[in-house]
Amino acid sequence: MLVLGLDLETSGLDKETCDVLEVGAVLWNVKEKRPVKLLSFFNKDFKGEVPEFIENLVGLKADEVKKWGRPLKEGLEELNEMFEAATYVVAHNGNGFDEPFLRKTYNDAGMQMPKKVWIDTLTDLPYPDGMGTRKLGYLACEHGFINPFPHRALTDVLTTLKIFSSYDFGIVEEVAKSPMVQVIAHVGYEERDKPRRAGFRWDSKKRHWFMDIRKALIPAREFNFKHHIDEGL
Repeated sequence: MLVLGLDLETSGLDKETCDVLEVGAVLWNVKEKRPVKLLSFFNKDFKGEVPEFIENLVGLKADEVKKWGRPLKEGLEELNEMFEAATYVVAHNGNGFDEPFLRKTYNDAGMQMPKKVWIDTLTDLPYPDGMGTRKLGYLACEHGFINPFPHRALTDVLTTLKIFSSYDFGIVEEVAKSPMVQVIAHVGYEERDKPRRAGFRWDSKKRHWFMDIRKALIPAREFNFKHHIDEGL
């Protein structure tokens, strides 16, 4: 089985006003745990500027993207061939960022993004208890390796797929089909470190610690504090 690993580097977080700068894609053999095709390209058709903070974070400069890039539609057509060969798409924070951003990019190019089920390594892997971090660079270290070029599309994809391949695919496949729920912690100020160490985030508006998680993963987690599950996501 082949899956398609994807990552985007963009000029910002808002898909309505920002552009894709770089696309990284890898067709990955799940059984043999290796890449079979790699694709990386700059989008020379991007319209705006590369903000300074993006340039500092990613290391991409507008003149380099323009000089070494290729027409967006041409790149997406090659990406389509990889989509067609894959059973699933794998991305880190794919459901929250890459999938909606890429769908908007396809629409702007007058194309329709192929429909696939996305496996999100942010939420869909059975990470062991105690591995609270979900940042890609930290996850790589937790799995025994270092991403040498963080925040570049192709190397981030390869990092994501190496982490993905550390887990039983049958389990990951079932988890990805499970609905998302939210676990809400009931702790006082003196216990705030407990949910934080467990990977919960603080909601400053609702004034509570929470974790978005696949329902199928909850039985394997041990929360040493009071909590309840909200299935209304």
